[in-house]
Amino acid sequence: MVCGDDICCGCGACVSICPKKCIQLVPNNLGVIIPEIDFKECIKCGLCEKTCPKIGENKFNSPQECYAAYLKDKEKRLNSASGGVARAMYEKFLEDPKSYVVGVCWDKEFNPIFKLTNNKEDIKLFQGSKYVQAFSDDIYLKIEEKLKSECKVLYIAMPCQIAAAKKYFEAKNIYTKNLILVDILCHGVSPAQYFKEYLENLHKKLKYKKIKNISFRSNRRFRNFHFCLDYISNKDKEIKYNRFAYEDNYFNSFLDASSLRESCYTCNFSQLERISDVTIGDFFGLSKMPSSTLFNGDVGNASLILCNTEVGLNFVKQIKKYFNIFERPIQEAYEGGASFHGPYRKSKWRNKFVKYYKKGRFVQTMNKIGGWELKKIKIVHGFIRTIKEAYMKITGMEY
Repeated sequence: MVCGDDICCGCGACVSICPKKCIQLVPNNLGVIIPEIDFKECIKCGLCEKTCPKIGENKFNSPQECYAAYLKDKEKRLNSASGGVARAMYEKFLEDPKSYVVGVCWDKEFNPIFKLTNNKEDIKLFQGSKYVQAFSDDIYLKIEEKLKSECKVLYIAMPCQIAAAKKYFEAKNIYTKNLILVDILCHGVSPAQYFKEYLENLHKKLKYKKIKNISFRSNRRFRNFHFCLDYISNKDKEIKYNRFAYEDNYFNSFLDASSLRESCYTCNFSQLERISDVTIGDFFGLSKMPSSTLFNGDVGNASLILCNTEVGLNFVKQIKKYFNIFERPIQEAYEGGASFHGPYRKSKWRNKFVKYYKKGRFVQTMNKIGGWELKKIKIVHGFIRTIKEAYMKITGMEY
């Protein structure tokens, strides 16, 4: 292997750079994708280790400016998980016909995948959070091709994936002046295999004919559930399946850190020093920290923007017109953001999760680990959701 199972983040850079194509990503006994090397074909060139973000040094940047921001366009903001910052970045970038953007969308089987595009219509596919590890596939090769053609590329991804991209292009001596890197504040991510098994279980339970859409979190009032599944029933009816975080097996396991990749618990990117040009995410602690100053905006819809390089500063200046934007103390972001203070702590149920998952599947594992404690939480939140949905139906409120 390139690095240990416990620290591998599954970025896939080693797969893309291997000249003999003798590395592939495969799930281990916890469903985490890790590189597997065919040593019969390996020529020991060392490129896989050179591109690994978990081996050797990574160059970090100190944030220079900090903002709280949210889109002026309310409708676009409501379709985002937070303030819609990423959407504005995509739209601004694609004003140039020689520019491309990279984001994460669902494929036909609702696996999260990276997509490179210069089609503005694809931006809506990237909107909303995807709390599942995305497949990198050949995204580094695609970005490389565009950079060699002197196109501009905006790459928005998790910090470990940004670090992998930087090392990949450095190892291949690719000129990156036209590349802007944006990392998303991350508390960790769960393997895609868990989500796949979770959907298989839902299919058995709901007996739907087809999934129309999947979304995590919503900015819309009275529709701010944490997991939303729109599906077509066997009777051809459109039905919405909504759940709050703590009554949903998948979102609950992600939120309390029972099901994160093992590498997430030792993440070397969870610090104030950042790997990218710009960092975006929820602005936790906005107006609530000791270092907070007066904030006149909408706290509930605000995203964090950290400008970490001159490239990042210049890019954010170009998109300020799209936002209600407020300069904030960097210290405020640091005080309120857990992702700046080190890796997310393991859930008290993590060891049980590992034990049971090695013997079974995701949903069965989640049903076992928490016992009556988790069941009580599910019942309470399920009761609240039922009342909320009934109120929406009676009042005719947008559902």
